[in-house]
Amino acid sequence: MSLPPVDTAAPRTGTKHVLKRGGATAPQHVLTVTLEDYYHVKAFNRLIHSGQWYRFENRLERNTDRTLDLLDETKSKATFFVFGHLAESMPELVRKIVDRGHEVGSRGMYPRDNSQLTPDELLVDLVRSKAAVERASGHAVHGFRSGEIWTDPDLLWILDLVADAGYHYDSSFCPWMRRAKDRPDLLLTHRRTVGDRDLWMLPISSFSMLGWRLRLGGNFLRQFPPPLVRHELKRWASSLAVPLVTYFNVWEIDPDQPRIEAAPLLQRIRQYRNLDRMYGLHQETLSSYRFTSVANWLRVVPQASTETIAERSSAAARIATPAQLQQGVETPARVATTLVVPCFNEANGLAYLRNTLQSVDKRLGDRYDLRFVFVDVGHWA
Repeated sequence: MSLPPVDTAAPRTGTKHVLKRGGATAPQHVLTVTLEDYYHVKAFNRLIHSGQWYRFENRLERNTDRTLDLLDETKSKATFFVFGHLAESMPELVRKIVDRGHEVGSRGMYPRDNSQLTPDELLVDLVRSKAAVERASGHAVHGFRSGEIWTDPDLLWILDLVADAGYHYDSSFCPWMRRAKDRPDLLLTHRRTVGDRDLWMLPISSFSMLGWRLRLGGNFLRQFPPPLVRHELKRWASSLAVPLVTYFNVWEIDPDQPRIEAAPLLQRIRQYRNLDRMYGLHQETLSSYRFTSVANWLRVVPQASTETIAERSSAAARIATPAQLQQGVETPARVATTLVVPCFNEANGLAYLRNTLQSVDKRLGDRYDLRFVFVDVGHWA
């Protein structure tokens, strides 16, 4: 593949984004947040199938609320990358993010390695997930990040499909180790010509250590010593004109999340190590530097909907419920059914069992009046 034109200048629509702080010029950086729950992550994808997600405690909304409060406290804006399946199942959460002044982008329909899809499959996924996030948010979606960040320059063909699907920027790539050592053009934010379109590419920022490139975002911020993180952030902010592009996952500020003890040791270390310090680290970083969303940095004017969450809830309240619509219509009586659940030394698994039984009740509740009785059989001996 021939090297496409590269432009590391600021967006065409204006001059370089800078803010004044204390009489000095401070660059405005880009913050991205991935919207996923603790059981969605790659570390557990061989252990927890998507068909089992409903069994786990959902902590996504509370972690998103805590993230939004952190951004408000530090006067920061961010781009939240959202899976299409979450946009379809939790549209109010996506709309809340937008109503709080942040951008939403697409991350594909499900957590997966998009490089394993055929071009046709990937294009369908790109279009479908974009539409799902747009329906949930009420805003046009401009950006994409792959469900799994890719590090191989040979995957640049994906950008052709991202542009074909109608996106204006991509933030899926991160230089890693020595894989991009011959491609310095891929290290920083720049504008590329993809076919007959312009596409902004915002690689996740990285730094070099002994000739190896390491990521300045996500899990790596938790694993590196805090002094090293502070040093690299300061070095970037003081020496480079292009924005730092970093990210974190909303579950990373939740040290009390349930532990998946069946996972191998290395996966548990990757998931849980230093979770207790991440909120403070992000609070410190966001307070020390100025962060905004990708759309704000590119100066993209959002196509905002005037309908707020409260207005949507109010409108929904005025719609007749199924029970109201059924008034005067005779419906068959539900069969009273009691399900006895014997338990012994299973306290840690009861939360998952509760979610499973709730799904059973939801599926069969129109025909059966279900009651669940839990019996501690340990006292029968």
